[in-house]
Amino acid sequence: MSKKGHGKQPETSSKKQSSAASQKGKRARKRKSEKQLKSQSIRPLVDIVLPFYGEIGLARQTIAHVPEACGDIPYQLILVDNGTPNNLGRELFAELDNSVIKHWLKINQGYPGGVNAGAHRGSAPLIFVLTSDVFMEPGSIAEAVKEMDDPEIGVVGCKLLFSEGTPHGQFDTVQHAGICFNLAAKPFHIFMSWSKDHPKVNQRREMAAVTGAALLTRRNLFMKTGGFSMEYGGGTFEDMEYCFAIRLLGKKVIYSPKVVGYHYVGGSIIQGAHKSGFNLTRNEAVFRSRVSGAIAWDEWRYW
Repeated sequence: MSKKGHGKQPETSSKKQSSAASQKGKRARKRKSEKQLKSQSIRPLVDIVLPFYGEIGLARQTIAHVPEACGDIPYQLILVDNGTPNNLGRELFAELDNSVIKHWLKINQGYPGGVNAGAHRGSAPLIFVLTSDVFMEPGSIAEAVKEMDDPEIGVVGCKLLFSEGTPHGQFDTVQHAGICFNLAAKPFHIFMSWSKDHPKVNQRREMAAVTGAALLTRRNLFMKTGGFSMEYGGGTFEDMEYCFAIRLLGKKVIYSPKVVGYHYVGGSIIQGAHKSGFNLTRNEAVFRSRVSGAIAWDEWRYW
């Protein structure tokens, strides 16, 4: 005689079959998911090239933001230790698994050299250049990749906001929304310190150049132009020359407000190299000597 309410009732044959089928389906979906992930890791669409020199704490934060920034986009993280002293870079490498490509430069090659070295270690059709003091927002790298559906686009730049704690600007205001030139042919970041919500800041547009602190480009173009010029030493202005080279090839340089990151400006040089800044005067002179004929007043287009 059965006792209702006491213990588990025996499953019928149909229920057992349904449960088994359900479990089988779950296992099949899991295998499919694992297969997709494996396929993505083998064939990345974008290489994230991240050079660092000493600024281990910032680099950890930047790395931590990469997965959500990429979303469903298959990517390969390429980390370049740009000559960090005291083996601190090796310590960071040891924290990461073998899915990350780790490249060590014995002698610091500056930001251009670090980026170039990392780019040559990858094979994805797209390269996202990322400095160690920029933290990308969720979905942002994926948004940049969408722009590359247009074959006329060669570079996609980001809306960068001042990060909390940086000494160079007010938190959550604009640090970068594209680079343009004034009447004196001096380059500057337009809309700097403006509200991140201003309509002009949030207008997608073609620009003369964008910052190399965080930009997406095509591998074939990067290799064709030779990447970032080593003439700029530690860095600055190499990103602008690269953008000029891309436009010379007939491709567009785009600023996309949907691609958002926070920039701890100066973090990579102060925390890493323990220096006050880059050699801006010297590098601007180099830039002008190499692209002088292509510089044009264009700020009037955007105000």
